[in-house]
Amino acid sequence: MQASDESFAGELFRERIARFVAQDRPGLRIAVRVGERLVALPKKTRRNGHFQAAVRVPISVAQEFVSASTASSAFLPLAVCQADQAVVTSGQVQLLGRTGLSIISDIDDTLKDSHVVCKRTLLTNTFLRPFETIPGMAALFRQWSAAGAAFHYVSSSPWQLYEHLAEHLAVEGFPAGSFHLRAFRLRDHLLRRGYPGGVVTRVVRTLLGL
Repeated sequence: MQASDESFAGELFRERIARFVAQDRPGLRIAVRVGERLVALPKKTRRNGHFQAAVRVPISVAQEFVSASTASSAFLPLAVCQADQAVVTSGQVQLLGRTGLSIISDIDDTLKDSHVVCKRTLLTNTFLRPFETIPGMAALFRQWSAAGAAFHYVSSSPWQLYEHLAEHLAVEGFPAGSFHLRAFRLRDHLLRRGYPGGVVTRVVRTLLGL
């Protein structure tokens, strides 16, 4: 990015990079809370700290949130817990009817000015500058939402940017929707590019300020 040391020391960069350098937590027992129901997942978290499992949600629980929603899609709140039932984080699942209209939209250079044609500018806009919205898109999406559309936001941006992207779209007035981002792990990316393990460790420790 050819940015100054001051830019990399700034609060914005540290917030945007934080998820990329977070410590992985492998081998943990995880449970998902759906309403009052706590479902223990059968497998522990993988080496990268991720987990995956199918959780069956009673139709009565889902219907409760669908009935309370006035939009074309409803959102079922979830909580992710450790074995001691302490809540680690929360999220939500988008519920859709069997029929209806869904709009699948890219984010970069469609809703947010990213300038993907230039890698240096793309990285600078992603990590060092406040996000800027493409004019008129939020109002257009609200019109479609009022007409009954549900929304699904797609991007090749890494999932580590989810919270920042979701917050930006919400603040700008875009309708709520599901997010579909790219799986990415900084350590794996550096190793694939041929960097020795020791160099990877130093890079990560530097980004963490250790």
